[in-house]
Amino acid sequence: MKKAIFLLPFLLTCSFFIIGCSNNYSLANDNISEIRRELYEGNTEDLSASYICGERESEYLMDGNSTPLTEFGVITFYPETESAETPNFILTIDDQIFSGTLEQNPFDRSYVADIEKCLSGTIITAVFISGDISTTIELQKINTDWEITAEKALEITCDKMGSDFNNFIDGENFSGECYIKIVHDSSLSSDSYYWYVNIINAEEQSFSAIIDPFSGDLLAKKSIT
Repeated sequence: MKKAIFLLPFLLTCSFFIIGCSNNYSLANDNISEIRRELYEGNTEDLSASYICGERESEYLMDGNSTPLTEFGVITFYPETESAETPNFILTIDDQIFSGTLEQNPFDRSYVADIEKCLSGTIITAVFISGDISTTIELQKINTDWEITAEKALEITCDKMGSDFNNFIDGENFSGECYIKIVHDSSLSSDSYYWYVNIINAEEQSFSAIIDPFSGDLLAKKSIT
């Protein structure tokens, strides 16, 4: 009987810990402001391109509050030289074709367009059209064999936050928003991609983590309070 009495508090503590971690993830998962699901990339000698899709806020504001999400599918071109004319694009995802005018990103001089859909495909080609010159690139999926999904990366992050999670709790409610992205570290290798999870609140507190997409290991974390 004594063994049972001594064992009971231990079991209750373990149960509380498991429920607490699960509840943390549930709260965070209900407050996602951006989640990236698919990444495709390709290049030629003088042009590279990427297509990334997922869901994000209709009004994209990093203000600590999550609002309803909408699908996005952004095609980006990185030419070696700036286009003299406003370029156009054609994006083919299996049997679906999208086309339109590209806008220039003022920060890195790339050219972008949003097809406003998150689609995956077996064969994806992107055509960059500048004047009479067009360049076609076949895009390859980057996260094909990843064991860790975007949602699992968020769950792992919540589990590793410990007491830092309390910075995003107001009473019984979650006070913050979550961003789950695919990032590339070219300083390590040309094919080093990871999950990047960033949680912020209105008080500019944040917790960020880098998650290995194959093992689920926490590679780095940073807390700003």
